[in-house]
Amino acid sequence: MAMLALLASCSSEMDEIQQADNKFEGQVTIKVSPFEFGEDTRTTLTLDTDPTTGKEQLTFGWKDTEEIGVFPVNPKSNSQAHHQLNSYDNQGTITYFDGGGWSLTRGYTYAAYYPFDVNMKVVDTYEDIKLNMTGQIQNGNATLQHIGDDYDYMYACGTVPESGDMVFHFNHVTSIVQINLTMPVAANWTKVTLASKDNSKVFITEAKMNATNGAITPTATASSVTLDLTNVKTTADNMKLTLYLAVLPTTTGEVVLTASTDGTYDYYVSLPSKTFRTGKAYRWTATVSNALYARDGKSGNEDYVDLGLSKKWATKNVGATTLTDFGGYYAWGELEEKEDYGFETYKWSQNGTWNSLFKYTFADNQKNSSWYDNGTFIGDNIKQLSTDDDVAYVKTNKTFRMPTEDELEELKACPNTWTDNYCDTNIKGFIFYKKGSAVPSSDIFAQAHIFLPAGGYVQGTSHNVTNTTIDYWGSTLSSESCYGCYIYGSKKNGPSIGGTRRSEGQNIRPVLVE
Repeated sequence: MAMLALLASCSSEMDEIQQADNKFEGQVTIKVSPFEFGEDTRTTLTLDTDPTTGKEQLTFGWKDTEEIGVFPVNPKSNSQAHHQLNSYDNQGTITYFDGGGWSLTRGYTYAAYYPFDVNMKVVDTYEDIKLNMTGQIQNGNATLQHIGDDYDYMYACGTVPESGDMVFHFNHVTSIVQINLTMPVAANWTKVTLASKDNSKVFITEAKMNATNGAITPTATASSVTLDLTNVKTTADNMKLTLYLAVLPTTTGEVVLTASTDGTYDYYVSLPSKTFRTGKAYRWTATVSNALYARDGKSGNEDYVDLGLSKKWATKNVGATTLTDFGGYYAWGELEEKEDYGFETYKWSQNGTWNSLFKYTFADNQKNSSWYDNGTFIGDNIKQLSTDDDVAYVKTNKTFRMPTEDELEELKACPNTWTDNYCDTNIKGFIFYKKGSAVPSSDIFAQAHIFLPAGGYVQGTSHNVTNTTIDYWGSTLSSESCYGCYIYGSKKNGPSIGGTRRSEGQNIRPVLVE
């Protein structure tokens, strides 16, 4: 596999080491350990079959003229040299560099690394090799070139023997992920994103490496990574994609892969957790069948859609990974899910009854309640949840919030339709289209929209009418009473706005904080 050639120059301090009396001027052999696929198969970077074992493997290869960096370790120096590799075997797995004008010294220990970094500073040492895993672009289906060019970071360390027969044995510090996907449509694909389902920063995007032992110190992490795609497409005759991504060692937890086209479609699939180790390759195989949403063509944002309303609406429920997930069930004004959604467990109830609320009350003529004293209103007259009690605001790090009753009314007024099978997922619910648009007769992605899956509600310990009704909390009290406002509806009755007892567990679709 080809690698990228880089340029640099030697330093004056390195020149002094070159001229030691016990230098040698022969060839220095460069070898590299192969990747291991899974837990047992040795692999590198060109997909083939081991003729001895018959197992699938990836074979590593060098390219003529590419370069490595070399640091003296003992005696220690932060002055590196670069060496151009100018000869290799038939498979490209072994290469050499000649002593030439720069020679290694017998008895000295050296650390080498690849790919050579022309931008290293004078103060940097072999402990400061910079790794950057961002910006990966795969050109063509099932190609590995991008990994070999820029992301297959390696290190080697050794002491020159008295014979002068020096061998640098390189080890990989990255892992390779092969992602085999069966796609739902023929399309040009522009990128895939891998995102932690619980939003944990599990991916190391930048790090420093010690070239003596390959130890990695993370300097930047993220909850998602992206592989951009060029010339990657599926056709009616071939719906298969094979993608490759280089990653640094980590345990991912459950991951959601989102695949984007050059049109208005995004698709997703959930992938199981994997633990990536240095020098190994791993495989995810999945069928992508679920459309995530139709992008609005303006923001290009995967988290919200502009429906032409006063606020932009999130594409997913609070606690959901995909648009079709129900997400979490929360009592009105509570921040966590629970087993029992009755007034006995409700946060704002004094004695476990509906009429003993002690926060968020107004004069609603419910005079047999605790917010009245002998017919006189004594409540707090707060009708809007504070941000501290807004689960969407808290769970999304202040990015989204629960919608108000007026904003729910805006959504209800949008063109909408019930579906029994959203994007072939067998999930029922309402699709709300952009204000002023027409409900498409066939292609649901003809207009920007959001989908509210029919997750039903939880009352006490009973989960009711799942896949039958939508029940979504708003952030304000109902105009009718001290109940919480919500949007609800079924295939038969359509969407409505009303109020219901706040102890119920309902889903939440938030709006963007702007």
